[in-house]
Amino acid sequence: MAGKPSKPMTPFDKSVTPSYLYKWKLFLAFLPPSIQRFLAVYIKFTEFRYTMDYFRGLPFHAFSFQSISELAPYMDENERDMMNQMTSVMQMAEMMAMAQAGSTAGDPGASGPASPVDLMKAMMSGEDMEMFQNYMELFDEELSASGSPAKKGDSSHE
Repeated sequence: MAGKPSKPMTPFDKSVTPSYLYKWKLFLAFLPPSIQRFLAVYIKFTEFRYTMDYFRGLPFHAFSFQSISELAPYMDENERDMMNQMTSVMQMAEMMAMAQAGSTAGDPGASGPASPVDLMKAMMSGEDMEMFQNYMELFDEELSASGSPAKKGDSSHE
């Protein structure tokens, strides 16, 4: 027990473990082995009973990636890295879905994928969005002022 790093008590444990059981768990290591065995079983049984009482009548809550950061203190470094990667992938998928919904919202008949411009806009926040919009307007003005019949996106202008 001395070699393992201590981890904080989880919110779930705080919800179902009364303070007296938590104190008994702390003192368990200092008791004689014969008492430790009996008391450990008693503590686990009591925790189980409190857990069953806790969930009686509670509604089901689906898992959410929004609160993943709350799990970090209970994970080792590799698990944290893996969860951070998973969170990044989920955020990217969410942004893609929002961009897809945004591109089809304006045109009820549109069913194709979102344009790259829409994807870029979905990833930007206030100041970046404003700068991007300014550059887009500059490029549009340049294309229309050139007098050429080429349209935006024509390969001869890119």
